[in-house]
Amino acid sequence: MTTLAADICVSGADASLQLSAVILDVFTELMLANCASIQAVLSNYLADGGSQDTFYRAKADFASELIARGDAATLFEQYLPDRYACFATLAREDFLATMDEDEMASLASLWSQFLRERFSAYFLSVDQAVALVRNEPFHRARPELTVGSGVRPGGRMRYGFVDEAELRSVLSDKQVVLGTGAYVLCLLTGKPSDAEIGKIGNSFGWRRQADSVPKRLRLCTEDNYHEMIPFVRKGFVTPVRLFLKAS
Repeated sequence: MTTLAADICVSGADASLQLSAVILDVFTELMLANCASIQAVLSNYLADGGSQDTFYRAKADFASELIARGDAATLFEQYLPDRYACFATLAREDFLATMDEDEMASLASLWSQFLRERFSAYFLSVDQAVALVRNEPFHRARPELTVGSGVRPGGRMRYGFVDEAELRSVLSDKQVVLGTGAYVLCLLTGKPSDAEIGKIGNSFGWRRQADSVPKRLRLCTEDNYHEMIPFVRKGFVTPVRLFLKAS
């Protein structure tokens, strides 16, 4: 027990399926946790004297509290986080190899809630967020292959071409950034069709309406980001999650 980070018990006829699910959950968790947005918060925490062990233990404590309150559940017979917790295991609704849209949304929500409640002091300043967006590589959205199949991840690219002053203005907009929390920066990275230009312009605002040129940036809250999803699925808009301090 001195070396265990979490105790997950698989049992019954579905033991092999459950074991595969545990492994897939860990890789899913690593994929999300290593995104630039979460790593930026962790970097601030480490720079302030925190440690990765303490971060992992806080994550395990958070998961244990959710389970104890009945705000989260697990399909496994036993799930006892000690020094590490896999949120993907709590988001799982079955033992299938792939997560559906609701499960992925639940996983993202758990991470956002955890960081807001435990590490909001280490969220990014406007300067840090500007540097992150312009210097770190993010996947560019591409049109989905088939209806309901989700967005195909494009190659990672840097968005250094985004105007720094414009980006700073959007990220410090006090009408949107009402408090320290999770936001989604939406970048217009695809060329909308003529039929879509009006919808994009009405959502993003206009740079030059007479010439049908919409703005290229919009900062969304987690609540109103759903308005962007159709544009993301069509490959017009690339979303970047940011954990921001209120300016």
